[in-house]
Amino acid sequence: MKSFVMILSISILSLAIVTFIGYSAPVYSQSPPSIGIMSDSNSDEYRADDNRGGIYAATTLNWVEILVRERNFNVGIWGTRSEPRRSGYAYNWARSGATANTMISVGQHWGLAQQVASGLINTVVLQIGGNDFAWYRSDGYEPIYSGTLIGNALQQKLEAIVTDITTAVETVLAAGQVKFLLVSVPDQNLSPVVLATFPDPVKRARVGEAISYVNSKLQLLAQEKGISYIDMNSYYLELQATRGNPDGSFTVGGEVISMSSFGDEPHHGILGDQIHGGTVIEGLLATKFISLINELNGTNILPLSDSEILSAAGILSCTDSDQNGKVNALDFGKMVRLNAQPQLLRSVISNWLSACI
Repeated sequence: MKSFVMILSISILSLAIVTFIGYSAPVYSQSPPSIGIMSDSNSDEYRADDNRGGIYAATTLNWVEILVRERNFNVGIWGTRSEPRRSGYAYNWARSGATANTMISVGQHWGLAQQVASGLINTVVLQIGGNDFAWYRSDGYEPIYSGTLIGNALQQKLEAIVTDITTAVETVLAAGQVKFLLVSVPDQNLSPVVLATFPDPVKRARVGEAISYVNSKLQLLAQEKGISYIDMNSYYLELQATRGNPDGSFTVGGEVISMSSFGDEPHHGILGDQIHGGTVIEGLLATKFISLINELNGTNILPLSDSEILSAAGILSCTDSDQNGKVNALDFGKMVRLNAQPQLLRSVISNWLSACI
């Protein structure tokens, strides 16, 4: 039996290499838009300086990287740049740890505005504010939850966030004609880590109300400036309603993605750092961005299928086969193409054999 498994594993890996040689990203009659991004670690490339994912690094991707790899989105040339930019795509100004204020102080908005003025970008995404309320920052979630930040001091914090985001929006819009997508501040109370760490629902509601206030102001800002606003918190609730299971997990392409346990293995919705989304969750987010950008630009870029999302994450499910029962080696091919570690390739093959043979 061991010999059979070894031979089959080698055959599958060989098929993966063939797939790698012949693989190319989908080609569409319409060119995907060139997008520029102002953000924090929600959009800062996983495969750059932060190097997330451990042994699963090769298939640990965020929504930006998935759009580039799966749909040829143009986010500029990959490279390494001086601080505060580091490594990543030229039009992605996102920086891990950024708050609304540091987005302004380091000049994300000025850099992106210059690219807009040069005609390099036609669509802008602004997604910031998560770190301003983050549970893992001493000046984020806890002071509002505990009631140590209240009254005028809290109101000043909230107004400052809105002011900084307004500055970023106005600066970029003044630089040239561009489509603009303003994303809501994440509701920290949707995080299973927050629910476990901060158990008092009344105190959690204080933070929720503060975030809701900022988002209501951002909605008004979008209306005033004639730009698009997207409530990603509502989208998450929609995913819970349509893909959620009683235990809080999601089902994607027949695969169960845990939202209550954390790890870099791709069946976890949240990485081992307990903060950032795993590739499958980021793939669902990427699909939402495709829909939004299609609406903005009048394009018809295809959404990501569940199998494509699982493939990007390095998951080969038993359903990933054609009508003749032949294994779809796209997952393996992509991992070879992304220089996946042999240990990861062996793990994926072993898991598939255990589940499907």
